[in-house]
Parts: sequence; structure tokens; C-alpha cells
Amino acid sequence: MKAPESTLLFWTLTALLILSGCTVYPSKVPLDQGYARCELISRQLALNYEWLEANTHADLLRGLGDCQQSAEVCLGAYVVIVGGWTAGSAIVSGSVYLAGNTLHWLEYQGRCNNSGLRQLIKRAQPPLKAAPMQISRY
Repeated sequence: MKAPESTLLFWTLTALLILSGCTVYPSKVPLDQGYARCELISRQLALNYEWLEANTHADLLRGLGDCQQSAEVCLGAYVVIVGGWTAGSAIVSGSVYLAGNTLHWLEYQGRCNNSGLRQLIKRAQPPLKAAPMQISRY
């Protein structure tokens, strides 16, 4: 049994409103005592999001109500606007988040004495210094 066009349009629009319509953005995480001792320049980032306000969706739908095309074209325009905004902000903010936290991690490993990489190097140094040097005559 085929669903009426208006019912399909209603459920598609409802799903779209629920699943999309948020803005993703990176924000700085407050410094803790461990990072403050290392005097790091970079800051750790976190991803946050905010939902678009209901009146934003209402304005978009009101604007699409004036759409002179078919319902499918108008709904497609709405999907592109709202879904494109959410996907675009997530991709750009996610890239900033990954790049920023990678730089922060590298700076932490290079500047802080209690970093995991420095601790690993300190544990590996005594056996390397104590090993006798062998020279081959070939």
C-alpha cells in the first residue's frame, strides 16, 4: 500500500527536523594544574553543539511555503539548507578539533617532563647507556 504524498512529506519533514539542525563548534577546555606547570601555548579543544532555534526552522518553512516548485523540490531545498549547515559545521569544526588537539598533544609531549613519551624515553635510557659498544671489523 502506497502512503499518501502528504503523509510521506510530513514524516520526512519531521525526521529531518529531529535529526538535523544543529551547529557544531570547537571550544577551549579549561586548563588543569598539570598543563599549567608546563607553560603550554596551545589549549585542548572540545566539540560542542547547539540546536537551531525553533523559529529558525519556522522561518525556513515559511520561506519554502512561498516556493513555486513542487513539494519535492521545496523539501529538497530544505534538506540541503538544514542538512548542509549541520554537515558543514561538523566537518569544519571536526577538522579544527583534530588539528588543534594534535598540536596540543605534540606540544605537551615535547614540553612536559611528566608526559608519557618522556617517561618512556627515561625508562629506556639506562639499558641503552649500559650496553657495551661492539665494533665490527668488516
